[in-house]
Amino acid sequence: MRSMIQCKALAIVILGAMSVGLVGCAGSAPVSAPPLTQAIAPLTSGPDPFGDSVAVPFVRAKDRISVKVMRENELSLDSVRIGEDGYFDMPYIGRVLAEGRSTAQISEDIRERLGRSYLVDPRVAVNVVDYASHTVTVDGTVTQPGIYQFQPDATLTGAIAMARGPMRTAKLNQIVIFRKQGEERSVAVFDLKQIRAGTMIDPELIPGDRVVVGFSGMSQAWQDFLQTVPLIAIFTRI
Repeated sequence: MRSMIQCKALAIVILGAMSVGLVGCAGSAPVSAPPLTQAIAPLTSGPDPFGDSVAVPFVRAKDRISVKVMRENELSLDSVRIGEDGYFDMPYIGRVLAEGRSTAQISEDIRERLGRSYLVDPRVAVNVVDYASHTVTVDGTVTQPGIYQFQPDATLTGAIAMARGPMRTAKLNQIVIFRKQGEERSVAVFDLKQIRAGTMIDPELIPGDRVVVGFSGMSQAWQDFLQTVPLIAIFTRI
């Protein structure tokens, strides 16, 4: 019993000493700790710091761009079409590559070449006037099949909307995107109901995509093949 009393007394002494020590510290006001019940945001909330940055659309053949050189009207172009070879002509500096470049990259190329021989610290701004290369073909059981021009960031649902939507007989779980990138060809199958419900991604279009709503208009070989493609919104190489 005596040892228990001694322990309690010792604890009281230690706590008292700690209190005196805290009071005797620097005169600044003590920093209050956050309450233990304060909610901490989960790591998955907000934008992913390790995710890709917003994609920058690249200029392609057939697109039209404008080139503005500050205080140099004779060097500026209100609208110029990118040739099939991916180049356009620029006053004083000649041919400029645009295919596969962003507007910032084209601006920097022109700025560097003008500054090399003609201007001191030129200011150049390049903007896309018309994304003529951005076309998608929409076919199958849609109200108005055709070839449509789209802006960067347009998606599959946007392509179907441009074709005035699916017909009432359309099988919404049989929507196909045929895609060609260089020599690689691929295909993916989507379910429009799942996209609208938010349980399947709404894929972004790329120039040259072909969207087909419904398998019925295709050859039997294609129908058989597409039935084997997993409905997980992933492009399969063909």
